[in-house]
Amino acid sequence: MKKILIVDDDKIFAKVLRDGLATERKDQYEVTAVHDGEEGFAKIIELVPDLVVLDIMLPKMTGIEILR
Repeated sequence: MKKILIVDDDKIFAKVLRDGLATERKDQYEVTAVHDGEEGFAKIIELVPDLVVLDIMLPKMTGIEILR
């Protein structure tokens, strides 16, 4: 099963995206959403996702810092 991680501080956007992806292909994707940069960085290391949807402007650690 492919893993998708959503890192976005807009909780409504993250929920809509997570629910849409999970509903569309629930047998193919495991979708996780987190809401700040530090948590996102930790989840990337923990989950080793196949795809990361990453916001640039995040609290605690920016998306650019995560990419570096």
